Amino acid sequence: MDLDDPFTLVDIEMKIYNQEYECDEDIVTDMLRIMRIINQKNDIFIMKRYDSTVKRCTFDILSDDAAQKKLSKAKWDGFRKKNLKLWSLFQECAGVFRLRDISFISDEQDVFSIFQGWKHKQLEEINMSKIQLYLDLIKDVIAANDNNIYEYILNWISFIIQHPGVKSRVAIVIRGVQGTGKNTFTDVLCDLMAGYSAKNITDIEEITGNFNSVIENKSLIILNELKNFTEQRALNSNALKSVITDDVQRINEKFVARRDSQNVANLIFISNNYCPVKIEATDRRYLVCQTPDAHRHNFEHFDKIHQAIKQADFYDNLLTFFMKRDISQANLQVIPMTEAKKDIQKVSKSPVENFVVKYLKQLKQGMECNQALDCKPKELTEFQFKAQLKAICDYERKNAPKCSGMKKIGYYKLKPGLVQDYESMKDEENEINDDDDNEEEDYTNLKIIPNDQDGDVINQ
Repeated sequence: MDLDDPFTLVDIEMKIYNQEYECDEDIVTDMLRIMRIINQKNDIFIMKRYDSTVKRCTFDILSDDAAQKKLSKAKWDGFRKKNLKLWSLFQECAGVFRLRDISFISDEQDVFSIFQGWKHKQLEEINMSKIQLYLDLIKDVIAANDNNIYEYILNWISFIIQHPGVKSRVAIVIRGVQGTGKNTFTDVLCDLMAGYSAKNITDIEEITGNFNSVIENKSLIILNELKNFTEQRALNSNALKSVITDDVQRINEKFVARRDSQNVANLIFISNNYCPVKIEATDRRYLVCQTPDAHRHNFEHFDKIHQAIKQADFYDNLLTFFMKRDISQANLQVIPMTEAKKDIQKVSKSPVENFVVKYLKQLKQGMECNQALDCKPKELTEFQFKAQLKAICDYERKNAPKCSGMKKIGYYKLKPGLVQDYESMKDEENEINDDDDNEEEDYTNLKIIPNDQDGDVINQ
């Protein structure tokens, strides 16, 4: 099935109406241009449909009932039988439509590939003058003239374009007031990936909630107009992390059986608010950008950008730019730190993270369990506190001093791989609260692991 071929079920129905078919085989040949059956526990049906929003055909995934309903509307008076429904003809010839499996992209003959190539065409040479204003928008506005951020964003986009079906495992968060160019940036990317993008999702529950089919077969999803995460009752931060990083998602669509589907989604979050997502201290998933408002009321400036975007060969040149960009040395997992990200991390800190920052010196050496419980955050029960602390600390048992009358004492010791993250958080807190934090806190009553006593480390 060719997405650039506009032929759909509507054309078959029109040819039936005009009595253009001479035999059943002619109809089956045309139906092969628009339909396939995927052999699964609950068979799914792929049907090609024209999408006027992207000016190209796309694929719909249908249940047995939905496919039957569509194909039962058209009837054909064949030589063998009068008033024959397309569905009946389809069932008789089901074998020629059946494939073994479905994938976002595959070169296997009996596996259906959703990805049929990008809509726009790669050119031999790039005309940089056609796309320079858009690239300047990325640098001046989205990256706020930070060359590190600018190069990272270009590499991130290039990775998605050059490797369809492979996740970057990094999401971009863009904060800024209205009218700074955030949507111009993302609208172009969605049009560049037309057919494999979702342009304007305003309810985050569409990707983390019960019905999440919007993420299926989308290389790029834009979540727009997000509230602060503290105001989003439906926000499931763990589910969101799964969408960003996991290769497979459980898709739940109304009136269709649940199914596992390849997750190829890369996310961009846009918000006028301060903290649209929750970002942990040890985060490895988010790049956060803060857009300046220098061009906010410069309508002439944005008009020039929009005029450039409207040029007939703009998208072909932009696609070629990202396709030809050398990203062989780029590592998307090394995410530049920004002040905007630090701001969100501060707001996102959990009670346990605040505890670790406060008692970092003790936890690096080993803090006695009983002392840790005495200093437990009031918001947490003892069970919650222990469970969350054990996720970031090793539990050690050491020989107790003879005078204590105990054989062993338990200690919490911060995992070595997390020390640097929490030291950075501590430094950030010190910068903000110099007057309060420059003085050394009194920890004389807190016990740490004696240096001269041996013990075993138990990883929790």
